[in-house]
Amino acid sequence: GEGLGVGGFLIWNDHVCVFLRRPLRKLQVVGPSFPLTAAIGEDLILPCSLQPNISAVDMTVEWLRLDQKDSIVHLYMEHEDRSKEQAVSYRGRTQLFKEELQKGNTSLKLSTVHVSDTGQYKCVSNDVILHVIIYVCKLLMFLGTGTDPVITVEQLGVSGGISLMCESKGWNPEPEILWLNSEGAALNAEATETERHSEGITVKRRVTVYKTNSNRFYCRVKQEHHMKQTEIIISGNLPFLSAFVQCKKVYFKLLDVIMDINTAHPYLNLSENEKQVKYGKKREDFSDHPLAFDDCVFILGTEGFQRSFYFEVQVRGKTDWTVGVAKETIKRKGEIILKPTFGFWTLSNGNTMYDPSADVYLRQNLQKVGVFLNYEEGTVSFYDVDANFCVKHYKDQDFVTIDENLYPIFSPGLKCVELSSHCANGAPLSTCSLAISSSNPTSPSPNSLSPSPSPSSSPSGPALSRPSSSSARLTADSCSLSPLELE
Repeated sequence: GEGLGVGGFLIWNDHVCVFLRRPLRKLQVVGPSFPLTAAIGEDLILPCSLQPNISAVDMTVEWLRLDQKDSIVHLYMEHEDRSKEQAVSYRGRTQLFKEELQKGNTSLKLSTVHVSDTGQYKCVSNDVILHVIIYVCKLLMFLGTGTDPVITVEQLGVSGGISLMCESKGWNPEPEILWLNSEGAALNAEATETERHSEGITVKRRVTVYKTNSNRFYCRVKQEHHMKQTEIIISGNLPFLSAFVQCKKVYFKLLDVIMDINTAHPYLNLSENEKQVKYGKKREDFSDHPLAFDDCVFILGTEGFQRSFYFEVQVRGKTDWTVGVAKETIKRKGEIILKPTFGFWTLSNGNTMYDPSADVYLRQNLQKVGVFLNYEEGTVSFYDVDANFCVKHYKDQDFVTIDENLYPIFSPGLKCVELSSHCANGAPLSTCSLAISSSNPTSPSPNSLSPSPSPSSSPSGPALSRPSSSSARLTADSCSLSPLELE
């Protein structure tokens, strides 16, 4: 029969049909109106929310990279995260705020940001009924400055010059790298080598330099608002190549070098702070540890590294000592040979040990020795810290292929030898500090150290001439020490 229409109701003879008129709502996905910035290693929130604020718990939430094909950053579907669908580079690094989904918050937390994360992202929240507007979010990366330039003396050039390599890591965007002379004029250097890694951009540039009045050269790495510079002074007065690098803006974070009593020869005694070692009576608590040296009087540091490191050792007052770097798998029982082929890179001085093949001399009043292992470049250098010059340099060592920890190694030499009225080798051997390079953009704190003495302290004249017969000489390519007991 006929019906009477009243408002939203249609009334028939014996029943009522109700039609709900639901207005079409336009759901928007809203994000920031500005690019996001982050530093390498930081966590970053990519904002995204539904407007109006309705629950996204039952929706599919998807984060994608616009600049990468089929790159799913994060997928939430049917009340769970779908990690199998994620791009491998994002697995384990993304997270939605589950407690916020009820409020329409679909923001994504991206952990441990990489340089490769730079790009454009989009957040998609969709339901079969709802129309969705996609908001595109662009993630930019600003790393600030990279590491301070490191200069390596590679070799003597065929034309009489010296080949220098400058390297700096951790930049983004790519910086400009320049070689300058002492007047600030650009040198004719080789093309820049660029490497891109997740932790930033590495730049390298090589130059061949020749003798000048000052023999000062600079490597400068700069971006639009940042610059770092390292100076090198080449000394032409040495009978062997000697270069002292002065890092004007590099400071070192100091970490104590602690000696490992488990590796110590039974007649080596440590101080309370385990930073001084001295030959003495056999330790009462000695146990024949499998890692201990039983014939040669050596001890290792507690911590090994598979990276570059630098440490200093106080040798003042000693006439017999050895310092250097050793592999973890070195021979520790019986007689050992202190050569790189056996896993030792050392510098020694002693009354009873002499190697006529050595061509490196040590000052008689040498007080502090610096040891620098450049892991990537495969070099070990020994420095007279107070005189500011290199006294020994091992090169072409493939530490990366060795693929094992490298440890500081020490020997304070044998017991005191009575000469006239004094004990010749009575002073302990003391570690100073292990330094792992880190940038300090302002000034050094009381716990940091600059390796850059003033130019006036650079070696010259008699300090670099061949020493007299009374001067100490580099020795010890083999070990034939036997323990002696004190009376």
